[in-house]
Amino acid sequence: YGNIYDDKMYEGANCSSSARILGIYNSKMIINYEFCKTLEDAASANFTELVFEFDFDTNQMTLTDIQSIPVYVDSDTIIYNDYDINKCVVIDKGNRFELDIGEITLASLLNNKLFVRDDKNNYALKWYDLSDMSEHYVKDYDGFMPVSIYYESYILTKGNKTVKLTEKDLLASDEE
Repeated sequence: YGNIYDDKMYEGANCSSSARILGIYNSKMIINYEFCKTLEDAASANFTELVFEFDFDTNQMTLTDIQSIPVYVDSDTIIYNDYDINKCVVIDKGNRFELDIGEITLASLLNNKLFVRDDKNNYALKWYDLSDMSEHYVKDYDGFMPVSIYYESYILTKGNKTVKLTEKDLLASDEE
Protein backbone atom coordinates (compact mmCIF):
# COMPACT_ATOMS: atom_id res chain seq x y z
CA TYR A 1 0.00 0.00 0.00
CA GLY A 2 2.97 2.34 0.26
CA ASN A 3 4.55 4.49 2.90
CA ILE A 4 2.79 5.60 6.03
CA TYR A 5 4.37 9.01 6.16
CA ASP A 6 7.09 10.80 4.20
CA ASP A 7 9.48 11.74 6.98
CA LYS A 8 12.57 12.01 4.74
CA MET A 9 12.64 15.77 5.29
CA TYR A 10 13.80 15.06 8.87
CA GLU A 11 17.37 13.91 9.38
CA GLY A 12 16.55 12.04 12.60
CA ALA A 13 13.84 9.91 10.99
CA ASN A 14 16.34 7.61 9.26
CA CYS A 15 17.39 6.14 12.60
CA SER A 16 14.22 6.47 14.61
CA SER A 17 10.98 5.86 12.70
CA SER A 18 8.63 3.01 13.55
CA ALA A 19 5.02 2.05 12.96
CA ARG A 20 2.67 -0.06 15.04
CA ILE A 21 -0.80 -1.32 14.16
CA LEU A 22 -3.05 -0.68 17.17
CA GLY A 23 -6.23 -2.33 15.90
CA ILE A 24 -9.30 -1.87 13.77
CA TYR A 25 -11.77 0.84 14.77
CA ASN A 26 -14.84 1.84 12.78
CA SER A 27 -13.69 -0.43 9.91
CA LYS A 28 -10.34 1.40 9.66
CA MET A 29 -6.88 0.26 10.73
CA ILE A 30 -5.41 2.56 13.40
CA ILE A 31 -1.64 2.97 13.12
CA ASN A 32 0.76 4.73 15.47
CA TYR A 33 3.76 6.22 13.69
CA GLU A 34 6.63 7.88 15.50
CA PHE A 35 9.95 9.39 14.52
CA CYS A 36 12.52 11.94 15.63
CA LYS A 37 12.94 15.07 13.56
CA THR A 38 16.61 15.67 14.38
CA LEU A 39 19.57 13.56 15.43
CA GLU A 40 19.52 15.42 18.75
CA ASP A 41 15.89 14.39 19.20
CA ALA A 42 16.88 10.78 18.49
CA ALA A 43 19.67 10.94 21.08
CA SER A 44 17.24 12.24 23.71
CA ALA A 45 14.32 10.03 22.58
CA ASN A 46 12.16 13.07 21.75
CA PHE A 47 9.65 11.46 19.39
CA THR A 48 6.99 13.02 17.20
CA GLU A 49 3.93 10.77 17.39
CA LEU A 50 1.23 10.63 14.75
CA VAL A 51 -1.91 8.52 14.52
CA PHE A 52 -3.15 7.44 11.10
CA GLU A 53 -6.16 5.53 9.91
CA PHE A 54 -6.18 3.31 6.86
CA ASP A 55 -9.49 2.98 5.04
CA PHE A 56 -9.76 -0.52 3.57
CA ASP A 57 -12.46 0.53 1.09
CA THR A 58 -10.53 3.39 -0.50
CA ASN A 59 -6.96 2.20 0.30
CA GLN A 60 -6.30 5.71 1.68
CA MET A 61 -4.19 6.57 4.69
CA THR A 62 -5.08 9.78 6.54
CA LEU A 63 -3.84 11.50 9.66
CA THR A 64 -6.49 11.38 12.40
CA ASP A 65 -7.42 14.17 14.78
CA ILE A 66 -6.42 11.95 17.71
CA GLN A 67 -3.43 13.67 19.25
CA SER A 68 -2.05 10.80 21.34
CA ILE A 69 -1.53 7.11 20.92
CA PRO A 70 -4.78 5.28 21.71
CA VAL A 71 -4.49 3.00 24.73
CA TYR A 72 -7.34 0.76 23.56
CA VAL A 73 -8.82 0.01 20.15
CA ASP A 74 -11.48 -2.44 19.04
CA SER A 75 -14.09 -2.45 16.27
CA ASP A 76 -16.51 -0.15 18.16
CA THR A 77 -14.27 1.61 20.67
CA ILE A 78 -11.23 3.85 20.86
CA ILE A 79 -9.75 5.21 24.11
CA TYR A 80 -7.05 7.86 24.33
CA ASN A 81 -5.73 10.71 26.46
CA ASP A 82 -6.72 14.17 25.21
CA TYR A 83 -4.00 16.43 26.54
CA ASP A 84 -5.71 19.63 25.35
CA ILE A 85 -8.59 19.09 27.77
CA ASN A 86 -6.61 16.86 30.18
CA LYS A 87 -9.16 14.03 30.07
CA CYS A 88 -9.46 10.43 29.06
CA VAL A 89 -11.70 10.17 25.99
CA VAL A 90 -13.77 7.07 25.27
CA ILE A 91 -15.63 6.83 21.98
CA ASP A 92 -17.81 3.73 22.10
CA LYS A 93 -20.39 2.89 19.46
CA GLY A 94 -20.56 6.57 18.48
CA ASN A 95 -21.00 7.81 22.06
CA ARG A 96 -18.27 10.07 23.43
CA PHE A 97 -17.35 10.11 27.11
CA GLU A 98 -14.79 12.43 28.70
CA LEU A 99 -13.48 11.32 32.07
CA ASP A 100 -11.41 13.46 34.41
CA ILE A 101 -9.30 10.54 35.66
CA GLY A 102 -5.78 11.61 34.76
CA GLU A 103 -3.50 10.04 32.19
CA ILE A 104 -4.05 6.36 31.53
CA THR A 105 -1.61 3.92 29.97
CA LEU A 106 -3.64 0.72 29.86
CA ALA A 107 -7.39 0.32 29.44
CA SER A 108 -10.12 -2.01 28.26
CA LEU A 109 -13.85 -1.62 27.81
CA LEU A 110 -16.15 -4.53 28.53
CA ASN A 111 -19.90 -4.46 29.10
CA ASN A 112 -19.98 -0.63 29.29
CA LYS A 113 -17.28 -0.67 31.99
CA LEU A 114 -14.01 1.16 31.44
CA PHE A 115 -11.19 -0.69 33.20
CA VAL A 116 -7.94 1.20 33.76
CA ARG A 117 -4.68 0.43 35.48
CA ASP A 118 -3.66 3.09 38.01
CA ASP A 119 0.10 3.29 37.38
CA LYS A 120 0.59 5.78 40.23
CA ASN A 121 -1.13 3.54 42.79
CA ASN A 122 0.74 0.21 42.61
CA TYR A 123 -1.04 -0.66 39.31
CA ALA A 124 -4.40 -0.86 41.07
CA LEU A 125 -7.28 -1.96 38.88
CA LYS A 126 -10.10 0.58 38.71
CA TRP A 127 -13.25 0.62 36.63
CA TYR A 128 -15.83 3.19 35.70
CA ASP A 129 -19.42 2.29 34.88
CA LEU A 130 -20.12 4.47 31.85
CA SER A 131 -23.87 4.30 32.44
CA ASP A 132 -23.61 6.31 35.69
CA MET A 133 -19.89 7.32 35.68
CA SER A 134 -19.34 5.70 39.07
CA GLU A 135 -15.78 4.74 40.06
CA HIS A 136 -14.87 1.35 41.57
CA TYR A 137 -11.73 -0.49 42.68
CA VAL A 138 -10.98 -4.17 42.25
CA LYS A 139 -9.08 -4.84 45.45
CA ASP A 140 -6.44 -7.59 45.59
CA TYR A 141 -5.98 -7.58 41.81
CA ASP A 142 -3.26 -4.95 41.33
CA GLY A 143 -1.66 -5.32 37.91
CA PHE A 144 -4.49 -7.43 36.47
CA MET A 145 -6.43 -6.29 33.40
CA PRO A 146 -9.70 -7.67 32.00
CA VAL A 147 -9.29 -9.13 28.53
CA SER A 148 -12.69 -10.70 27.84
CA ILE A 149 -16.08 -11.74 29.16
CA TYR A 150 -17.03 -15.41 29.26
CA TYR A 151 -20.40 -16.64 30.52
CA GLU A 152 -21.04 -13.40 32.43
CA SER A 153 -17.62 -13.48 34.08
CA TYR A 154 -14.79 -11.06 33.47
CA ILE A 155 -11.50 -12.75 32.59
CA LEU A 156 -8.54 -10.90 34.14
CA THR A 157 -4.89 -11.60 33.40
CA LYS A 158 -1.55 -10.60 34.87
CA GLY A 159 1.40 -12.28 33.21
CA ASN A 160 0.62 -15.99 33.31
CA LYS A 161 -2.05 -15.62 36.02
CA THR A 162 -5.73 -15.67 35.06
CA VAL A 163 -8.83 -15.20 37.20
CA LYS A 164 -12.52 -14.87 36.46
CA LEU A 165 -14.80 -12.57 38.40
CA THR A 166 -18.51 -12.02 38.05
CA GLU A 167 -19.96 -8.52 38.21
CA LYS A 168 -21.10 -9.38 41.73
CA ASP A 169 -17.48 -10.25 42.60
CA LEU A 170 -16.30 -6.93 41.14
CA LEU A 171 -18.81 -4.94 43.19
CA ALA A 172 -18.08 -6.95 46.37
CA SER A 173 -14.34 -6.30 45.95
CA ASP A 174 -15.00 -2.57 45.85
CA GLU A 175 -16.95 -2.70 49.13
CA GLU A 176 -14.28 -4.56 51.12
